[in-house]
Amino acid sequence: MTQSNGDKSSFVYCQKPSTAYILLYRNATVWLHLAEAINRMGYPDAAFAILKNGLNSELPNFRYLEVYQKDNEGNDIVDEDGNKVLDMTQSHIDDKYYLTPESYELLTTKLSFLSQENAAIFSSETNDIVGIHAHGAGAVGDLYSTYRYSSVVEEKIADISNKFNLGLTDYTKEDYINAVEDLLCDEYAMEFAFEGTRFSDLRRLTLHKNRAGTYSGNFGDIWLSHKLQNNAAGITTKNCYLPYR
Repeated sequence: MTQSNGDKSSFVYCQKPSTAYILLYRNATVWLHLAEAINRMGYPDAAFAILKNGLNSELPNFRYLEVYQKDNEGNDIVDEDGNKVLDMTQSHIDDKYYLTPESYELLTTKLSFLSQENAAIFSSETNDIVGIHAHGAGAVGDLYSTYRYSSVVEEKIADISNKFNLGLTDYTKEDYINAVEDLLCDEYAMEFAFEGTRFSDLRRLTLHKNRAGTYSGNFGDIWLSHKLQNNAAGITTKNCYLPYR
């Protein structure tokens, strides 16, 4: 209902929606679900890219690169210990650069967001594709932003280790995958607040964690109980629904 006042009388308009379609998903939902899937495929850095940068044409600038020095004949130059020598003028190896060669290949071939044929569709210049975390956290996608893969994910791993007494010290790829999933869980809470998806998101991530068995076969249920301890103490995937008869 909208109301406007004219010079001589007041008018009240009753308007119906301009579209007959029911919106089931927003763009952010699709992107975050994609990140969730990519993460569990074994590419946590590519999933983090959806949070930080978005899958757009600027993402290759964040590739982790090791380029080695060559001699005049094109052979690798080695040091006195027989190790190849990095060309530091071309290598990108500090923590600003996080997209691994494996993830870059995935995003240019199997999931061809960064392929040449899709360059126009996912161009950062012509399309508004940004990291989902930027929706409420500002300019986190910059190369020099403090929102960086290694520091953010390792901080989350340490937090998980402390909460669940895991005693993690040397972090594995599975630790990274689990932590990125928790970052996505945090993002779900912020992005979809009051939209009625929170419990289904938590239950789905719980099943991922149980299936992965990174810390134990029922770690997901332990994690879920911790998440809901203030609202539904002791809840697990075994008792969250009434049994069918």
